[in-house]
Amino acid sequence: MSRGNYEALMEAVRLRESTNDYTIKNKYGFAGAYQMGELALIDAGFYKKDGTTKNDWRGEWTQKAKDMGIDSIDDFLESADGQDLAVQAYWQKAWGYIRAAGLDKYIGQTINGVTITESALIGGYHLVGMGYTDKYGIRHPGLKDYITSGGKTNPTDANKTKVSEYINLFNDYDVPFEKGVGIKRRPKKGSSSNVILNSTKQLVTTASVTTSPIALDLDGDGVETTN
Repeated sequence: MSRGNYEALMEAVRLRESTNDYTIKNKYGFAGAYQMGELALIDAGFYKKDGTTKNDWRGEWTQKAKDMGIDSIDDFLESADGQDLAVQAYWQKAWGYIRAAGLDKYIGQTINGVTITESALIGGYHLVGMGYTDKYGIRHPGLKDYITSGGKTNPTDANKTKVSEYINLFNDYDVPFEKGVGIKRRPKKGSSSNVILNSTKQLVTTASVTTSPIALDLDGDGVETTN
C-alpha cells in the first residue's frame, strides 16, 4: 500500500532533513528544508560551479533561479517554492544517475527486509549519493554499493545516518519515475502535480552536466541531514 503521493514524499523528506524548516543552514553549509548543497543545486540547474570545494555559496546563481527571485543563498532560504522545485529537479537528475547505474533493475527485490521501490532509491540517493572512487583509488560507498551488495555495505552520511534508514523511511511513495524510463505519468491538466512536473522538467533541461557524486562533498550527494 502506498504511503502517499509525490508531495507526501517531499513533506516526509523535509521533516527528516530539517523538521520542515526552509530557513535552516547547517554548519557544513547545506541549506533549506531539504538540506541541499552546491552540488545538488548545480544538478538542479539553480547554481553554477564556483571553483571551491565547500558550500560557501560564493558563486553565481543561474538565470532559472534568478527568474524565481533567487540570486543569493539568503534568497534561496526565503523561497519555499524555489526549494520545492529545486529538490524535484535534483531528484529527476538523480533518477537519471540511478538508471545509468542500472539500479532500477533492483526494483521489486527485497534487501534487508525492504522491497525496493522507486521512492526508496530516490531516498537513498538523497542521503549518500551514488558513491565514488577518489583519485587515490579509495572507494567512498553510496547507494550503488548498498544495492549491489544486497545490503551488506550500508553507507552513512556525515551524521552517521545509514542509507538503509532512508530506504526504509522513504519507501512506497508514488513518484513520477519508473523502471527503465523517466517521468511515467501525466497528472490531470491544471493539477498541482502537473505544475510541479512541468516546472521540474524545465529545470532539468537547463541543469548543468556534472559528475555526481564527486569527492568534493562530505558524503558525495550534494545534500546533508541535520541532527
